[in-house]
Amino acid sequence: MSGDVGELIRQLELDSLFRRFPDVISDLIRACDATGILEIGAGRDPLFTAEQIATAGVSTYVLNDVDAAELALAPPSFARACFDICGPLPPDAPADLDLVFSRSVVEHVTDTAAAYRNVHAMLRPGGVMFHFYPTLYALPFVVNRVLPERAADRVLRVVRPRDREQSPKFPATYQWCRSTGHVERAVRELGFSEVEIKPFYRHGYYRRIPPLDHAHRRAAEWWERLDWRALSAYAVLIARKAL
Repeated sequence: MSGDVGELIRQLELDSLFRRFPDVISDLIRACDATGILEIGAGRDPLFTAEQIATAGVSTYVLNDVDAAELALAPPSFARACFDICGPLPPDAPADLDLVFSRSVVEHVTDTAAAYRNVHAMLRPGGVMFHFYPTLYALPFVVNRVLPERAADRVLRVVRPRDREQSPKFPATYQWCRSTGHVERAVRELGFSEVEIKPFYRHGYYRRIPPLDHAHRRAAEWWERLDWRALSAYAVLIARKAL
């Protein structure tokens, strides 16, 4: 990844992706000089306010979600596009975008190859896609993948309580949710260039069990040192549509 965008990705830290994700995307908008943006899976909770988008000089900011009811809960000032990112693109789908991004959405996609092809179709040549997602084979996500949905929801309520109304749980497939080289190659085969995947090895699912959390942190330091990407917990994928 060339220029400021590549440097931004290399400097990313996991804490900033969780605590300051709007700042991360704001930096990316500036690095890409993006004025046309699509947020995938935004639903009721877009990353920015309309005022923040206007201040950033963005002329087109579209919220996407497959669920019309979720999208209806978004602030009315935003443009909305209700369609499945891995289904056929509607005739009025956004086009010539500078940036398409998502946060914790890719793990729920049922056909990642189709989703990325659709992103490719909506980007202008040279446009950028950016995804932050959990990865297999971190144990919490393996458990979430193999357990029945109701059982996984009960486990999640114990290890990471949340407001179920504001943050509903959706089924996860974890297709292409890896930080390994075969995902990078697959993305390149779809017509993207300058593909980078940055892994992160820690997660916070053991915080309520301090001894296990401490052991996990020590192990994560070891996995990161050895670059054992099969054991990463999260990843950032960034790619540019080939010119």
